[in-house]
Amino acid sequence: MARKDQLIVGLDLGSNKTCALVCQPGDGGKLQVAGFGEAESKGWRKSVIVNLDLTVLALKKAVEAAEAAAGVPIASAYVGVAGTHIKGVNSRGAVGLGKTLGGTGTITQDDIVKVLQASRGITVPPDREIVYLEPQDYVVDSSEGIRNPVGMSGARLEANVHLITGSSAALRNVVTAANLAGIKVLDTVYEPFAAAAACLSGDERELGVALVDIGSGSTDMIVYVHGSVRHYDS
Repeated sequence: MARKDQLIVGLDLGSNKTCALVCQPGDGGKLQVAGFGEAESKGWRKSVIVNLDLTVLALKKAVEAAEAAAGVPIASAYVGVAGTHIKGVNSRGAVGLGKTLGGTGTITQDDIVKVLQASRGITVPPDREIVYLEPQDYVVDSSEGIRNPVGMSGARLEANVHLITGSSAALRNVVTAANLAGIKVLDTVYEPFAAAAACLSGDERELGVALVDIGSGSTDMIVYVHGSVRHYDS
């Protein structure tokens, strides 16, 4: 029987079925499946909730099945998000490194945090929000394609990133449905990233690969080149 304090629970709300997966830590840092449940979805269309009551009912059925299989109650979970309302865009941020204008400095982890925050400074419509930020590479002065610039010296640090944005209303409705089903949402997870983590090797991401996730209501595609996300579409 799985221990409640060690459980990691994921919820996947789809147009055809709703799934709940319960995992616990295994050997070598891997996860072992402790329970699984699924139910027919009737409140979804193209990865967007169109009937909240039916969505909550499907969630409850899937969670109850997973609880029975794992032998423990489920109170919280990570919830996957994807679909046609999710959009990807490339962005770039920059910060100065010296204490004076034009001066140089050594790049620290705080500088990485600052430049990634600067890269979020794009104009996002009021009905959308940034779901995820994926660093692509860094530029130190005129040197491009740097993966980890910490410890390097320069006058200017830039970051190329891929930003994932989603409909604020659609994201809130997913969290609301889970809460009404008695589940606290720990965080939302961008599903193509999760699929890539499960299916793609580091070499595949480095050489270049497109991962296509075919669903009943929508199909998502994510493209990796040189180890980072370059494009997303649904």
